[in-house]
Amino acid sequence: MIRRWVLGLVLCLLWSVTAGAGLAPQLERPARRIVSLAPHLTELLFSAGAGDALVGVVAYSDYPPAALNNNSVR
Repeated sequence: MIRRWVLGLVLCLLWSVTAGAGLAPQLERPARRIVSLAPHLTELLFSAGAGDALVGVVAYSDYPPAALNNNSVR
């Protein structure tokens, strides 16, 4: 549990440092495939109209019902 927390903190710090230094990844075109790693993010993506771009969701993403049609990521 503590290891995951520390890893998450380190990843957030690395992201902040790289983004602050202008090293954030630059996409050539908008993302066309999305993987949602949390059920609430899946709901937000469907609410925003990006449900068609979802190619994977976590196993607990069961709302809206259309989320059940996506491949589950475990």
